[in-house]
Amino acid sequence: MCALQRPALPLQAFPRRTLPDLLDRARVFGLDRPILVTTPGETEGQEILRYGAFLERVAGAALALGTRFAPGSRIACMLGNSADYFILRYALSCAGLVEVAINGAHRDVVLRRMLATTRPTAIVVADSFRDHLLGCGYDLAGTALIGEAALADITGASAPWESRPTPVIGPEDACRILFTSGTSGWSKAVELSHGYEVFTGQRHVDMLEIGADDRWLYVTPLFHIDAIYIFSILLHTGGAFVLAPRFSASRFWSDVLGSGATCLCYVGAILPILLKGADSPAAHTLRLAIGGGSTRAQLEAFERRFGVTVLEAFAMTECIACTFSTVADRRPGSVGRPVPGYQVAILDADGRPCAPGVAGEIAIRTEEPCGLFTGYFGDPAATAEAMRHGWFHTGDLGSRDSDGYFYYLGRIKDAIRVRGENVSAIELEAIADQHPDVAASAAIPVPADLGEDDILLYVEPKPGRSLDPEALFGHIAARAPRFMVPRYLRVMPRLPRTATEKVQKSALPRAVDPDCVTRDAAPREAATGSTTAP
Repeated sequence: MCALQRPALPLQAFPRRTLPDLLDRARVFGLDRPILVTTPGETEGQEILRYGAFLERVAGAALALGTRFAPGSRIACMLGNSADYFILRYALSCAGLVEVAINGAHRDVVLRRMLATTRPTAIVVADSFRDHLLGCGYDLAGTALIGEAALADITGASAPWESRPTPVIGPEDACRILFTSGTSGWSKAVELSHGYEVFTGQRHVDMLEIGADDRWLYVTPLFHIDAIYIFSILLHTGGAFVLAPRFSASRFWSDVLGSGATCLCYVGAILPILLKGADSPAAHTLRLAIGGGSTRAQLEAFERRFGVTVLEAFAMTECIACTFSTVADRRPGSVGRPVPGYQVAILDADGRPCAPGVAGEIAIRTEEPCGLFTGYFGDPAATAEAMRHGWFHTGDLGSRDSDGYFYYLGRIKDAIRVRGENVSAIELEAIADQHPDVAASAAIPVPADLGEDDILLYVEPKPGRSLDPEALFGHIAARAPRFMVPRYLRVMPRLPRTATEKVQKSALPRAVDPDCVTRDAAPREAATGSTTAP
């Protein structure tokens, strides 16, 4: 039972912590209850899927997939937010298959590398992303391609839940692979287990004080870890997942009213964008906003204006929400205290604990099996580097106070946070360096108007070449998702180098000056690469 005495499923004994088991146990909350509510988009109306029908469609899709692909096969998904993707995700889990979630906006060398790392047996691709896939240079020979029409056939079929495939699945078996940002190199493929997904969802039930009457509005892309973790919470409590096609500031409050949403998952830019917009309806249902990345001033302004309690957490794909603020226990500016089942420390460069108030690297370890990610798929060296001396080293900077509250201070690693997406500097630089007039490039973050970062790209032309900034902007835009395209560009005759001729980013000014060229772009996206603002 949670703090409000609302019924919730207990954490299963470890051998039974799998997604099929959790889906089956969640029937106790009723088969006629809503489980998925889609908000109206530009062309589609609201859809309400009840739990019994959801299980039948998951079973039907799992049967279709299980007859075609062997258990353990990796199935890449390049899809936008939709009920079909939602059903596919859990059908893959029931069929013993591994979802490889990829942002379909990726193109060129970045997408090619992601596919080469995971080598999927099949790729389920939205029509809008098909050209990205076909043009990225990855050898698709022997890889099955499943388009939108075929996906609709797969997820539209129904079968009795009891007839679903029942492959042997254990809690340590892979369930999903998600790509995190390549913060000191290329994006890493984070492998997550069934046990991880079940444990992390159940661990937050008591802290959030939610129950079967709650509806969680989700406005960011389904390929993020947040969606997976939130649905696990809802399976444990009987609540409903409210899925928007994307974040829209102009539709936000009507989506809340139309769905009866009580909880919101946000990323940093969403709150300031809403603060710049219209007032909320007087009788809205939203009571909690849960996420990270906003400033203390933004959180306090959001609470005052809209009457919504904001809870900050420290989270990443490898360990979702390991510190958490709760309604009953929060401190302004803090990302909360460790979630039960986790130990969190601030370590210095030698791996020793820092004193309260002293900044260091945030490190995590778990007291439960499968409480952390399994490893970086296909990269044992990166896994070993991250998991040193029994701790997962996050590469993020933080501190703690004497009462045990933690504070997030930024990134040690070479990443840039743009409208809710982590941008790998090395991946952006690889795209820029493909331009025939570019000798070298360096991407760094600069403060954005709405919080988080904008990208300033320094470039060095090849000897004897004249570099056209607008042409370089176009080159990058043709090969990268919109959130990855720099806001600013500065051409320098030569970038500063180390003794080994590596670009020395620490010597580059981290500010926009008159020598910078600003991209002349369409209205900027709000929170993620799949997000729009009016």
